[in-house]
Amino acid sequence: MITRRAKRVSPYGNFLSVIMILLLTVMLIAIIATVLFGTMPLLKKTGYFTPQVDIFSIQGHEVIRVLHKGGDSFVLNITPDSPRYFWMGIYIESRDGLLQRVSPAPGISKYLFEQGDMLYIFRSTNGYLFTNSPSNIEDPGNFPPDTFYLILKDADQKINIVRAGPF
Repeated sequence: MITRRAKRVSPYGNFLSVIMILLLTVMLIAIIATVLFGTMPLLKKTGYFTPQVDIFSIQGHEVIRVLHKGGDSFVLNITPDSPRYFWMGIYIESRDGLLQRVSPAPGISKYLFEQGDMLYIFRSTNGYLFTNSPSNIEDPGNFPPDTFYLILKDADQKINIVRAGPF
């Protein structure tokens, strides 16, 4: 004996499926339009690199050395001309959270920080300075006796790339 089941068909099923497809289509068009017309900007990639940070002494004065071991290339403290480079700001953060920008030393020859490059950060009478050659370290002073941190920040995205320390 064969039994037959009665089909239960909702009178609203076809109507709801058409409405759902239309809603999804309208949402997809809205998302594509906001991206194309700039209402929803696409996020720029954040620069990243692997550093080796240490503090050592040159001629009896403390210097922070940063070695770029690999990753993205950065332009230091100036706006990059090329979109392939990231803009990196260098800061010293004191124990109370005060950020002091590290400026380029006189005579610095290269503002591009790439794999294999070395930065030297030191304190002078003009504040904190950085250079890419130990021969440009002039009038160095020692870092403050309190705890401090080195902050390397992606200046476009306002994101810390590296926070090294405490020193």
